Amino acid sequence: MTSYSTDSDSPCIALCSTALGDNVCRGCGRTFIEVAEWSALPGADKAAIWDCLPARRQAIALAACLGRTLEQLDVDEDGTEWARLTHPSAGVVQFALRADPDGWRLWARRAGSPSECLTKPLADEAELAETTARRLVGWLRGEWPAVAD
Repeated sequence: MTSYSTDSDSPCIALCSTALGDNVCRGCGRTFIEVAEWSALPGADKAAIWDCLPARRQAIALAACLGRTLEQLDVDEDGTEWARLTHPSAGVVQFALRADPDGWRLWARRAGSPSECLTKPLADEAELAETTARRLVGWLRGEWPAVAD
């Protein structure tokens, strides 16, 4: 858990795109609802959102590499957040970056299909968006197979 001690701390970095119609802010990574309700949220809810932001920022960077923005975040029963975007040739695609002891792993799925792991753990965050974008595009084209979990 991230240690933020006051209820007034905000992840805002003054690059808010929710004002431009994005459901997920390209600046801080919060959803429109989280931005709108931030000042009224209890500290525990804020801390939970703070904990999600590293993966969301990586997902935003991945979407940007694809020339897209995140349309929505869907949450599974197990708490996994899936970033949703529409790809011109593949339609609606969801992907999740999951923390692994050795780095991040990229998972992807299309509507109605099971998720597939597309990467081994990636520890270098500088290369993460570029590497995952290349693999996601290859997967969308049917050129990149899933990897063993």
